[in-house]
Amino acid sequence: MTEASLIWNRAEGTTTFPLTPPGPLLIGRLPTCQIVLNDPKVSRSHARLDCVSGVWRVQDSGSQAGTELNGRRLAANESHELSDGDVLACGPIAMEFSMAGAHDATMVGGADDAKEAFERLLAGRNQDFGHEHLALLLDLSETLQRESSEQDMRAKLVEAVDQATRFANVAFVRRSNSTDGVEVLESVGEVTDRSGRLRMSRTMLRNARDGMVLVTDKGGAGDEAIVASLERVAVNQAFCMPVGEQGRFGFLYADNGTGRGDLGERERLKEAARVSNALVRMAASQFEKLAHGRDMVQLIADAVDRRDPCTGGHSRRVARLARVVAQAAGLDERMCTLVHDSGRVHDIGKISVPDRVLLKNGPGRLDESEFAEIRKHPQAGHDLLQAYPIMQAVLPGVLDHHEKWDGTGYPRRIKGEEISLLGRVLAVADVFDAITCKRPYRDAFPLQKARSIIEEGSGTHFDPAMVKAFMSIPESELRTYME
Repeated sequence: MTEASLIWNRAEGTTTFPLTPPGPLLIGRLPTCQIVLNDPKVSRSHARLDCVSGVWRVQDSGSQAGTELNGRRLAANESHELSDGDVLACGPIAMEFSMAGAHDATMVGGADDAKEAFERLLAGRNQDFGHEHLALLLDLSETLQRESSEQDMRAKLVEAVDQATRFANVAFVRRSNSTDGVEVLESVGEVTDRSGRLRMSRTMLRNARDGMVLVTDKGGAGDEAIVASLERVAVNQAFCMPVGEQGRFGFLYADNGTGRGDLGERERLKEAARVSNALVRMAASQFEKLAHGRDMVQLIADAVDRRDPCTGGHSRRVARLARVVAQAAGLDERMCTLVHDSGRVHDIGKISVPDRVLLKNGPGRLDESEFAEIRKHPQAGHDLLQAYPIMQAVLPGVLDHHEKWDGTGYPRRIKGEEISLLGRVLAVADVFDAITCKRPYRDAFPLQKARSIIEEGSGTHFDPAMVKAFMSIPESELRTYME
């Protein structure tokens, strides 16, 4: 296991506290603590460290002066993962968390000397960076903690890397099924040519799954496939690194355009890659947190679906069909993704509907009092998801998916374009799935009948533009949702 320690730099000298797993290791003023900090502003039992599966975590123990990680104060009893170079402050005492030998696998291709063609580039630690780069790290950290949109987070990361490296082209990309095999999510500069083709090495992207790939001075020795791919796009120096394990959230790519690099440029490239790597690791941690929040919410949504055997899988089908409707309506990819995400959780408010209503099995329809309970679920879902920052963008769809174009829907009885775009798309997909599923009081409608009901609801129940988009979807594709 990589050796870990806390390093306390002060005027009298440097004190290193080796960390022995698995812990717990207590930090505080008491002599019984494993890490003793003799300062009156440090609590007797200030914080604790634990190592789980090789990962060290810090937790504040309800200290008076507080525990900060990279300038952010932890809540009482909050546990947070530590990364190499993190600054942990217990009251006025700041210590650096160090992982001896921690690095990111990096390939340097095209160096003058074959020995330099493949090497390991040490991950940058905070104290190795200059003031400008430290300020960027701090600014990005504060910005990411405020963001609840993955798109905005990607844009902020690209902006920070662009500012830190001054490279000609910077992009946040992910793999896709497109012709290029790559989707550019955010970019600065020219990562595509005039015809829209990608100016980027796909070979670099493939290799970056296992760690950062750094290529410089492509005229020398190195990985021939990568060198050749950069030659085709007229790029001399570039790096690519995964965001999250094996590029779970995508990849950060940057190149210097067609500028030719000498040895000095090569060293500057390495420095740019190290700073960018620190920025990427910080962003990946926040992406992970948002993904965890979304996963938890969607687990709840699936549990709600499973409560009613008549509608099992309803939210997943609505989400998939709603995305297709949005695409057919010409909405951009960001909105199509929001439509899908909103569909996944649109009925989460049904968690508050009593079983006697939701699971009614008799041949008759719901009576008025029972239907009144059902009508509460859009508002209940909205209120539940409001507590999750990552769900803010999908709230309008959750609230509005039962509103009608003519104003006779619920819960707010709004009409026309007062209804959110998310709500208008979801309304079509939601009704189609509902009427093509068997219920205790009726059989499922066949496809032609269901399409007729949607078409007849144009201008009354549904937004005419969304009905037109729905009707353009091939019948063969609609059948896959019925199945």
